[in-house]
Amino acid sequence: MAGSDQYLTGRIALQLGFLKPEHLAEAVALQQKSAQSLGEILVARGYLTTPQLNEVLAIQQKRFDAIDPVTRRRKEA
Repeated sequence: MAGSDQYLTGRIALQLGFLKPEHLAEAVALQQKSAQSLGEILVARGYLTTPQLNEVLAIQQKRFDAIDPVTRRRKEA
C-alpha cells in the first residue's frame, strides 16, 4: 500500500499541525517501552488534547474505511 504512513496516528497529528516532530519522536520512544497506545502517551504528556486525538482517530478510521480489505487498495467510489 503506497503511502501507508498516511494511516499512522502520529503522521496525521503532524499533518494537522497538532504535534511537533520532536514530541512525536519522544512519544514513539516511550511507546516502545510501554503497553500504552501512542495516542494515550501523547495525551498523557500534554502533546495532544483528547478532542485532537479524537479528530486524528476519526480521520484515521475514514482512511481505513476507504481501503478494500481484500485487495488492500482504495475502494472505487
